Amino acid sequence: MAKAAAQRKPKAQEAPVETAEVDPTPEEKEPEKHPLFDKPLEKKAKSITMSRFHLVEGKLSHWYVEAEMGTTVEQILDESFWAHISMHLRAGDTITVMPDNMAWRLELHVAGAGNQYAHVVKMELYDLTPAHPPVKLPSIYKIEYVGSHHKWRFLRNGVMLKDGFETESLAKRAAKNHEMAVNR
Repeated sequence: MAKAAAQRKPKAQEAPVETAEVDPTPEEKEPEKHPLFDKPLEKKAKSITMSRFHLVEGKLSHWYVEAEMGTTVEQILDESFWAHISMHLRAGDTITVMPDNMAWRLELHVAGAGNQYAHVVKMELYDLTPAHPPVKLPSIYKIEYVGSHHKWRFLRNGVMLKDGFETESLAKRAAKNHEMAVNR
């Protein structure tokens, strides 16, 4: 019995055996997923076919809208704003919107359009106000926008002196020059 006890030594705790991680074979790897779509990325890009190759003029339209003075960007983004012209719009079209005074420029993408509505997405909004300080005019001068034909004009004591200025700042500058000429 002593012989059996001598042979039965208490088992020492075995240290864990470190194993090197082995890269799985290509078949075992999980395919990479596209960040936007939960589909595996293709390993090899397929070449494009003629049925997916188009001139942009044949597929999409770029529209220009002259917004009335006082129209806000929030109003333009509302689907009902486009109710009367929605039949001309297609998903993928782009729209450039500028108010009559050209103070800003809005670039839109048409996400969808249907009967009496269009869903548009704002891509870019540019502030086009001049960077130079505004011109100070006496109260007898008035600057106003009168439409796309006569554009900006300036008045003195209610009498229109000149119109046809492309921007408000050009009309103000002309009015300031007129004031200096009169006060010499």
